[in-house]
Amino acid sequence: MGKDVLLVERRGSRGEVAIITTNRPEEHNRNNFEVYERSWEVYEELADDPDLRVVVVTGVGKYFCTGGQVNAADPEEKERYQVAVDRYLKAKTLLKVPVIAAVNGECMAGGMNTLMSADLAVAVDTATFGYPEIKRGGFPATAMVTAMEYMPSKLLLQYFYSGEVFGADTALRMNLVNEVVTQSEFWPTVERYIDMLVSKPAPLIKIGKMAYTGMKKLPLQERSAYAKAVLKQVLDEQAVQQQNRGD
Repeated sequence: MGKDVLLVERRGSRGEVAIITTNRPEEHNRNNFEVYERSWEVYEELADDPDLRVVVVTGVGKYFCTGGQVNAADPEEKERYQVAVDRYLKAKTLLKVPVIAAVNGECMAGGMNTLMSADLAVAVDTATFGYPEIKRGGFPATAMVTAMEYMPSKLLLQYFYSGEVFGADTALRMNLVNEVVTQSEFWPTVERYIDMLVSKPAPLIKIGKMAYTGMKKLPLQERSAYAKAVLKQVLDEQAVQQQNRGD
């Protein structure tokens, strides 16, 4: 039996917290088809878990995630990789709880997509970030889909064209992470964000997450109508909470 390429730990009395850790440090935590296949299985399971409150994604060792890994010259592996990536991306959208990116180290290429798609992010001060694809004979075409929403165009294209790496302080200035902390402060800070989320009403957090995701896709003039529908959900949930408290 080979080692688990993806580690899943559940914390809390009902498993409210899921910590998902990429476990391929010898490959700088690059995602091969095995990681993506295991990932979509995990996300589909988590999406159906009513006790889940928050998901944390991180990596083993000094790497968060440094992109994908596939032998494109092998048709069978290439097909398996593409299918696994597609199913993984779809499975991620099923989550209705916040995701925290715990950036423990090097975050490159596809790792940047994981970072940007997370709701919150904490980075260790030694973490590095970037899009090195052009140095590997490629170009981060799929990364543009997510990156264009979060980074100024000229700065983004600079990193795309050059393959330059930037540090955690720069990531903080670009609002890619919420906090940058030392190694000793790293997991206590992540735990603080976990506690903050778990302490809040789960239905309201879920309503808020889904509302943000839904509104983000809409033109500005359509967001108001969407917001009215969300407000009704919020007020209905507030009524339930008041009844439960006996107000």
